[in-house]
Order: sequence, then C-alpha cells, then structure tokens
Amino acid sequence: MIIDQRINETQIVSEYEELLSIYKDLNPQNVLEIGSLMGFSLKHFMHYAKNKATVISVDLPVRDFCGPNDYRVKEQEHNYSTEWPKWAKENNTRLYLIKGMSQWEKTLKQVKEITNSLDFLFIDGNHMYDFVKIDFEMYSPLVRKGGIIAFHDIAENEEGGVFKLWNSLKTNYKYKEILHSDKKEKGIGVLYV
Repeated sequence: MIIDQRINETQIVSEYEELLSIYKDLNPQNVLEIGSLMGFSLKHFMHYAKNKATVISVDLPVRDFCGPNDYRVKEQEHNYSTEWPKWAKENNTRLYLIKGMSQWEKTLKQVKEITNSLDFLFIDGNHMYDFVKIDFEMYSPLVRKGGIIAFHDIAENEEGGVFKLWNSLKTNYKYKEILHSDKKEKGIGVLYV
C-alpha cells in the first residue's frame, strides 16, 4: 500500500493504513469525507476507491472559520484548485468539492443531488459533540447496508466530543476500534452498517 507521508500531519500512519486496508476491501464507489482540510486523507480515498468512483469532500474552508490570514489558507486553497483536481484525474475519480458547513441543510441537499447512497462515510469535521452528532445523524442514513461509517479522533484524550459520541454509538453496530497510541490520542472508529 502506498501512503503519502504527509498523512502524518493529521493521522497516526499505522492507524490510517489499517483503515485503508478495510477501505480497499470495501472497494467503494460512492465516498463522502466530512472535514478534508488539506486533503491528505482525501487523496488516499480517491486512490483506493473503485475506478470512476464518486468522491465528495464537505468542508468549511479555513478562510471562513479562521480568517484569511491563517497559515493554512494558502495551502488549502492551492490544494482545492490544483492538487485535488489533479489527484482526481490521476485516479479516474469524479470529485465533488462542497465548501460549507456539513451541518447545513443546503449542504446535505448538495450531497443528495450527487448521490443518495454512500459506501463509505468518513467523519472528521468539527469535533465538538453536538457537531459530530449532527454529522452522524444527517449523513449516516445515506450509507447503504454493507457500507462503512468511520470517525477520526475517537481516543479518550482527544479534544471535543468524538470519544463520547463514539462510545454511545458503537454498541449498536458491529464495530472496530483502531487505536495505536499509548497516549490515548487520535484513533479511528469503524461502524459496519
């Protein structure tokens, strides 16, 4: 498996490799990532999806929530306009970029105009409990039976409410926890629909 090492800016590489192994076995046709930031996860989701897959990124641009002078703005905007379309072309993927808050009804409507059935949903947007709960409630109904919902930052020492939400949801599903940090940080949770 080829991993772009820039993934270590946002993920624990060994955890992400394990998720990608599950993802590759799923061979997804319709993918949604909430919270793409610089797109390093998105790049891998495009690369390992089925040929001619539909991959959707929903993210509120850094400029909109941190202001135009944030150090990440320039790189993110470059990736939006140049890198991501290049990765999509290289991987024969139909890429849709939705720039907005995932919790907005108009954003959900845009996703549904692209597809009503997801094979894979990756939730890695705003990590506050109420926001991640809304992301799950709004987008999980689109995941088909046999599909997968994955959450990033489920470990107990991560900020926000993903840990709390993950622990309330996992008992209702067949699930897998990918936790490789002794410091109880990061972590990926996988729900099998």
